[in-house]
Amino acid sequence: MKILVLDTSPLENESDCSAVSSPMMRALREAGAQIEHVLTARLDLKACVGPTCMAHAFGRCFIHDDLDDLLPTMAKTDMWLLAGPVEGKGVSRISRLLARLGPDGGRLVEHYPTDSPAEDLPELKVVLLATSRTDDIDIFDALIGDVERFCFRHEKTTRRPARLSGLVLRPEAGALRQETAKDSSFARSFFSSLEEAARALVDKGSIDYDMAAKLSQDWPGTSQQAFVRSIAAALRESSG
Repeated sequence: MKILVLDTSPLENESDCSAVSSPMMRALREAGAQIEHVLTARLDLKACVGPTCMAHAFGRCFIHDDLDDLLPTMAKTDMWLLAGPVEGKGVSRISRLLARLGPDGGRLVEHYPTDSPAEDLPELKVVLLATSRTDDIDIFDALIGDVERFCFRHEKTTRRPARLSGLVLRPEAGALRQETAKDSSFARSFFSSLEEAARALVDKGSIDYDMAAKLSQDWPGTSQQAFVRSIAAALRESSG
C-alpha cells in the first residue's frame, strides 16, 4: 500500500502534531506500507480565493504553484494521511489544502485515467490525523466535515470512489510530549494503540470507531474541564 502523508504543520518536525504523526508513519512502515512524506510548509502553496474564484464555476484553477507537481502523486496514491494541527475555532491548514483541489476535487480529474470504467478505479482512502492544544474534542468537527464533503464531491466529479477511512484525533497534544518524557503508562498505551491503528490501516484499509475513540481519550489529570465532563457523563448515565 502506498500512503501519501500530507503534513500541514507549520512547525514541521518540532510540532505537537509530529509527536503523533512521526510514530504513526514509523508504525505504518513497519506494517509494510510505502510512505511518502510531504511537508507542505516547504512548498509554495497559495491560498484558495474562495467561492468568487472562476474555478468554482468552470472547475479550472488559475493558480499555478507547487501543487501542480504534487497532484500526480496525490492521484496515484492508495491512501492520503492528512496531518496537521487544528487552531482556535477549528481553523486548519488541511481544509485550506483541500480547497485548493477545487470545490469537488476537480483538479485531480486530469490525472486519473479517462479510459477506465469507474468500477476499475481504486478507492481513495483518506485518513485524518489532527491535533489540538485544547481538551475540546468538538474542535475537530468542522475539519471532519470538510474532509467528508471533499470525499463525497470527489467521487461524484472524478468517478473515483473516496471515503474517510479513519480518524486519529489527539486533543491536548502538548501533554503527549510530557507523558512520553515520563514514560507514563498512559503514553505507552497510546503508542500501542497507534501501532494497532497503523496495522489496521495496512491490513484492512480503515480504523474503526472504537480505535478512534481510544486514541482521542483524555489524558489523566491534565484537564479540569475533562474531569468535569466525565462527572457530567456519569451523572447522565446514573439518572438515565
